[in-house]
Amino acid sequence: MIREDLWLKVFVHLDEVHNVANVKCPCCEHSGYLDFQYVGDPKTRRGYLQIWCRNCNRGKSFSRLLVPQWAPILDWHGPRETIAQRIPAGISEDNETDHSGCS
Repeated sequence: MIREDLWLKVFVHLDEVHNVANVKCPCCEHSGYLDFQYVGDPKTRRGYLQIWCRNCNRGKSFSRLLVPQWAPILDWHGPRETIAQRIPAGISEDNETDHSGCS
């Protein structure tokens, strides 16, 4: 299975269970390191989702989403520092053509 599909499974799991606490990272395969954050417009609840691994610093973003009511959302019109404090800089966007692991 390509990793793109594995990241999509993480997204579906998050949507169903509302957390990714015990999900394996599709890249490094460590459990317990995934984190997520929705960013968007709190009024319309439109935005994007960033999922990342705190172990290997790889992740995936999903855009043009309707943010679920259960999910906390950071206002993308708010201070950039707020988003930067929550989502680490330098997350490497994982993609299906990169099968090199976490090196």
